[in-house]
Amino acid sequence: MKSDDLARQLEFYSNAIIGFITIQGIGFSYQFGTSRPFNAILAGNRLLSLALCIGHLVVASMGVYANNFIKYNLMTIYKENHEIINKIYNFKTLIIIFFGLMPFFLLLIFGVLHPHKP
Repeated sequence: MKSDDLARQLEFYSNAIIGFITIQGIGFSYQFGTSRPFNAILAGNRLLSLALCIGHLVVASMGVYANNFIKYNLMTIYKENHEIINKIYNFKTLIIIFFGLMPFFLLLIFGVLHPHKP
């Protein structure tokens, strides 16, 4: 496989990871905020909320790891452009952290630390 094809494939994987984590974070947060039955189930069950917190934390950390793995592989392919690749992938990491941890903090605050009984 040529290095340009490999770089294109790695960039596609990186964009797919960011898309998945962003859609998951926004979708879960929207559902948690707007659906009363969904909110009542999660806010009323502390162990379920804790398990989902751990799940979201694992997904976010795996996304950060995969993004950094792709970044370092692209930096070895394109050594002359390592500065711009580093900046772009650091910003992508921030996006993954923000949208990956948004549901984590929602569940931690409203489901684990301050649950309410439905």
